[in-house]
Amino acid sequence: MMMENKEIIINRLPSITWHRLKINEGRVNCPDEVESTKVDIVCPEEFSYNHSSSLSDIATGAGAEFKDWMESRNITTHAFVLSKETKANDPLRLSFVAEPTQSAVAIELLAEENTQATLIMDYTATENAQFLAVQTKIRAKKGAKIKLVQMQRIDQKITFINDFGADLSEHADLHLIQLILNGEKSFDGCKVILAGEGANFDASLGYTLKNSQKLDINYVVEHKGIASSCDIQVNGVLRDQSEKVFRGTIDLQRGASKSVGTEKEDVLMIDDGVVNKSLPVILCDEEDVEGNHGATMGRLNEDLLFYIKSRGIPQEEVYELMSRARIEEIAQKIEDVQARNTVLEYIGGDTDED
Repeated sequence: MMMENKEIIINRLPSITWHRLKINEGRVNCPDEVESTKVDIVCPEEFSYNHSSSLSDIATGAGAEFKDWMESRNITTHAFVLSKETKANDPLRLSFVAEPTQSAVAIELLAEENTQATLIMDYTATENAQFLAVQTKIRAKKGAKIKLVQMQRIDQKITFINDFGADLSEHADLHLIQLILNGEKSFDGCKVILAGEGANFDASLGYTLKNSQKLDINYVVEHKGIASSCDIQVNGVLRDQSEKVFRGTIDLQRGASKSVGTEKEDVLMIDDGVVNKSLPVILCDEEDVEGNHGATMGRLNEDLLFYIKSRGIPQEEVYELMSRARIEEIAQKIEDVQARNTVLEYIGGDTDED
């Protein structure tokens, strides 16, 4: 019997623009019935673990309809807690494998005051995989410092939804590294609330698309706390007939004085058939703040291309080298050698020694 799907709105832009641009939101078919995704967990002793959700109030980037869809399914929640003043020396590692089913899972991390931890999430798929959705929520309390690495290596023709939400208290710090290295149809939502004074969020996102792959991204950062800061840096590569939408919203709200928000996207468009849509947005309801945004897109500079080709390197290889360099630049920010080498091996780069 064929499973029924429901089309839902996903990755909706907080400030709607012209509908004719077809960039306000994405749409995705979600199955009525899903199984709980199997997760391989390597959990250091500093973390406590249970199946009870405590972060249901945290909003995520994919939006309300996807949140309702997740909450109405009987799926497993893997919840981790890091107790006050605890420093986890080894990363919490979660490996997700999409199997020939339709599955979803929820991940939560509660980092109490003055904690430090790294969470590494790796997404892959087996042959004939169909649908995978992973929703991750983090609450970082006062002074907590969290590093999150997400690696998407799904080389099968499935729909993949990677949904993320975080709430950061006073002087909490979240560093996010996302690498989207493959995937037929991917949706990536991220929403971060900088609730406390001095809260900081840094994100480095790298993606590479080929053939007819499609990627829909929605980043939303809400500045609520005084002197909060965010910095979103995006490097992308588009080939063949691939398509990408990037929405990046920095919302500097009333009361968030002395806050600074920055976002920048750099897209290398290798072939004429690609479709690229980028919409950086700064919303401001406070006077003493700073918002910066920008996007650079196109082919390689002709002078640079000519120079490299004059060294005897074919044009096709030049683009391959430049494409890999963009991903390697972000991969090198991953402090964990095992995770970093996973990315470098996947893209054919040189791995690092321990």
